[in-house]
Amino acid sequence: MSERVGAVHLGWDVLTVAAGHGARAPVFLPIEGDPTPPAALLADRRGQLHTRRADPRRTDLGTAIADVRDIVGHNEIVVAGATWPTQAVFRARLHNALDAIAAHLGGPIDVLALPYPDAWPDATVERFAALVGGLGVAVEPIPESVALAGYVRGAGAVAGHGATVVYCDGRSVLVVAVGVDENTPTESVGVAMLPDAASDPRVADRLVFDVLGAARSIGADTGAVVLAGNVVYNEVLRLAFKNQFGRRLELAEQPVHAIALGAVRLVIEDPDVIAAPVPPRTFGAPSPADVRPTVAQRRPHDELPTEVIRRPHVAAPPRGIGWKVAAAVAVVLLLVIIALVVLSGTSSTAVALTDDEARGVVTALLLPEDAIDGMIPATAASVTTGGEMTSLACGSIPLTAAEAGAARVSAARRFVAPTTGRGLAEKYRPGDAIETRVVSAAADAHDDIQYDIVKQLQICPNGEANDVRYVVPVPTSGADPGPPRQVGSTSPVGTTAFDVHARGRLVWRGLSARNASPTKEVEHVTCLLDSSGEVFLRACGMSVESSGADKLAALGMRKLHSRQDQVD
Repeated sequence: MSERVGAVHLGWDVLTVAAGHGARAPVFLPIEGDPTPPAALLADRRGQLHTRRADPRRTDLGTAIADVRDIVGHNEIVVAGATWPTQAVFRARLHNALDAIAAHLGGPIDVLALPYPDAWPDATVERFAALVGGLGVAVEPIPESVALAGYVRGAGAVAGHGATVVYCDGRSVLVVAVGVDENTPTESVGVAMLPDAASDPRVADRLVFDVLGAARSIGADTGAVVLAGNVVYNEVLRLAFKNQFGRRLELAEQPVHAIALGAVRLVIEDPDVIAAPVPPRTFGAPSPADVRPTVAQRRPHDELPTEVIRRPHVAAPPRGIGWKVAAAVAVVLLLVIIALVVLSGTSSTAVALTDDEARGVVTALLLPEDAIDGMIPATAASVTTGGEMTSLACGSIPLTAAEAGAARVSAARRFVAPTTGRGLAEKYRPGDAIETRVVSAAADAHDDIQYDIVKQLQICPNGEANDVRYVVPVPTSGADPGPPRQVGSTSPVGTTAFDVHARGRLVWRGLSARNASPTKEVEHVTCLLDSSGEVFLRACGMSVESSGADKLAALGMRKLHSRQDQVD
């Protein structure tokens, strides 16, 4: 294509620009003396708008519009008493960018690629395109996920079955499944990001686990993972991704400009065939950092940084009762200290269970043969110890390090639907099953065991070493992504949305091997794991439909808790 093509990517924090045409490869362009100029617009006391290009010595400038995308859909905005049409605001923000593109291309822009967030509704995209198109340039709106796919294909990062692109701008994460065929619709999913992920390694690890779960939920190939966005420059997050993916991880060469460069490449190579993306799904609740004030709430000259919180004024107590308050506080503190001493003394004298006692605990909690109405025991109950035990994670794999150090005894019983009879017709389908398991482990090791299991769920093997394949965990800081989608499995219908945020529960889904099912079909598997006192309770449901597996797992867990209540 010989047309002159540019791209402008408006982010919440920075503006990135790229340009190219048939004779020139796409390159990113510095704007206002900066390759990544801040996206915010400033204003002076008269309401005149300025970019960061304004004289830095001026002290009368304050932030007017932090993210100009916020005003899409509004006709005008008031800045320091001056009324600005939305069209004029966009002209002020993009004027220098469009001039730089035209100068680089040596002539007017024929097509301006305009990346936009995947989650935007069509109406917002149309208004956005109309605002930018009103500046006298033909625009081509492109979803950010599609632009990222164009970037990694242009960089030659897609091989084999495809690749996964992880784009993080410091507020949220976009996970994109990139297939080998450029005409295949791109699928993406958003992942919520807690602000602490940028500084706390444990929170960063959790984010990486959620990203991997999201990638599996859309069938992305994690054999090759490309990391893009300003996350590349954050050491804590970069190392978290590196630790998880190892050699599979590749850092984008132009991480912050990846979307703009990919958009230019797509329009240059094939302007008429840009495969529409599959509508995105959100993997996780909105990040607190994504909640921004509306245009009406924003104050142009507020000099307080966003992390500063104004504390409400607390009135002082009336004079004359200060000594009473002090005395009351002293008494409360004394009682707390006494309670802590008593509790610490009690805990220090607690005696750990012997192996025989641990065996007695788990066998007492094991469900009896008639516990599941309409199902029958598949085999006799199994009780294992030491090296004979398998991990609570995945399906049946060796113990994790934390489990090996603290797990004592495991007891399991499997229930299956009868192959014939009234119970099968009324309640169950062929292949339905519930596997229940009770594992004794020291209560003070439960957190470490759960943390190990969370990590293991991200890398569950898909071969003979595990009887549950393609595991998709339900994240502890996001929404339920649903079951895995794999050739040979039925489409999910009526999937349960498991909420694991307010309890110490882990949930994951996967697919069984054909030889593990009495129907010789791939079946859905859902597993619930609860930490309950001195034991872990696990219930896994198996059915030809994901909704059925969810219900069976929930039924098994209810029975385990009911049994525990009876024994206690």
